[in-house]
Amino acid sequence: MESTEAALENPSSIISIPGWGYITVDQLDSSFEDDENDTVDPVFPSTLCGETFALSSSLKNHERLRHGNKRQRRDHSPQPGPA
Repeated sequence: MESTEAALENPSSIISIPGWGYITVDQLDSSFEDDENDTVDPVFPSTLCGETFALSSSLKNHERLRHGNKRQRRDHSPQPGPA
């Protein structure tokens, strides 16, 4: 891979990517190395079925849609009504 100084001498080999800064054409071809210090993606398991989700909002939607809101369920036995 060429040095930063060499890349700056040839501006056509430098690319600006928003959010990433400046990279050289050689860096585009290089493979990304896994960093051992990378954080692990959070996993949110459902306490109702054990299915896991990457986002807590996805877990909440799943539990609401698939399992209903258990806290608000009541016994729906027939109530005495007007005769």
